[in-house]
Amino acid sequence: MSLDAGAPAALWRLFDATGVRPEFVLPVLWTESGLNPATPNLAGFPYYGINQISGSYLARLGFDPSDYLTWPASQQLDQVVTPFVRGNVAAFGVPQSGTRFYQLNFLPATLAGPKALSRVLAWKGSGTYAANEGLDWLHKGAISVYDLAHAVAHAAAQASVQRGIAACYALRPEAGAPLGSTYGADYADPAATTAATAGILWLLELALSRR
Repeated sequence: MSLDAGAPAALWRLFDATGVRPEFVLPVLWTESGLNPATPNLAGFPYYGINQISGSYLARLGFDPSDYLTWPASQQLDQVVTPFVRGNVAAFGVPQSGTRFYQLNFLPATLAGPKALSRVLAWKGSGTYAANEGLDWLHKGAISVYDLAHAVAHAAAQASVQRGIAACYALRPEAGAPLGSTYGADYADPAATTAATAGILWLLELALSRR
């Protein structure tokens, strides 16, 4: 399965309920499931569907994971993803970037802390790191917000994500043009400096954050 014909409308209903724009949501869904709502967690952890929602959250809503994986993306977005996002937006505010939306989807409680790309979300040796080690693309022994930004940027470049964003905005042209998916209005793009300077500054911030 992939995104069904009703998914763009469901993404706008998510926006209407939460304020999170489709161009911030779709790269995260691609990273989590390849936009396939039938995807169980490939490492065997109890996470399911289009945004890899936890089995415990599904249980609170009264849904069985095996049934949930048969739902089209639009139904998962309406009945599970939107309530999950709405609850976290009420607690922590509206993500204005794909990076911060990924943080909401991944570890929502961490949204209460500082909003910085250098912020470490999980250290090597923790269960969270072990289950998501692939996010640590620099192999530095930690998963940071910057790692989430890297994942979102990669996902936003995928043809299926771009088609999904285009389909959303074709459905609601009055919404204007989509914003940049990765940094949005939440963060300054490190590419505003030279790549070398940005990398050095980030590594220095990371080292300081470990002290």
